[in-house]
Amino acid sequence: GAIMIFGGQNLPEGVTVTGYSETPEKLKAAGASTAPLYRDMILDNTYISRYSVIRGSSLWDDIYRCGEDTVGVTRRAQDGTVTTVLSFDVHDSNLPLQSDLTVMLRNLVRHSLPWIVEENDVYVGQELTVSLLPYEDYAFVTRPDGTQQNLAMEQSQTVFVPSETGVYRITEKSDEKTVYKDFFV
Repeated sequence: GAIMIFGGQNLPEGVTVTGYSETPEKLKAAGASTAPLYRDMILDNTYISRYSVIRGSSLWDDIYRCGEDTVGVTRRAQDGTVTTVLSFDVHDSNLPLQSDLTVMLRNLVRHSLPWIVEENDVYVGQELTVSLLPYEDYAFVTRPDGTQQNLAMEQSQTVFVPSETGVYRITEKSDEKTVYKDFFV
């Protein structure tokens, strides 16, 4: 699941307001500008005119700044839920006039709900990185011929190489639920 808070008054546990600014500042990435969270963003002319300065506990990662002030944080809970807090109202910015708004929202959704297979075109023999949900007990792939292959569950991503064309199904199971994800090769 995903929770996104824009300029909200009720902040989640671990996020506190440490100040307030009405001085327009340029919005910038808090991390490496090449990170997936900032993919295709320009941020050259994006300004926020009013915002709260926030601080996240050690469980939170800073994602956006205005000047030296943190205005965006995110965290992934143990159940896989991603919470993102942006401490400004979009109306107090020029984001609606920038292409960065739709790109930012797309990147935040992808960050919160990662795709199972990032590639759009998948070919036989191509090594695929498959994103797995956290806290699943086990996962396996069912090939088009009906055979199954267990997937390594040590990390949130694993590698799989399809051996034939057709529809593949990834099944992830825990005590509480079973999730099916299909993709075509």
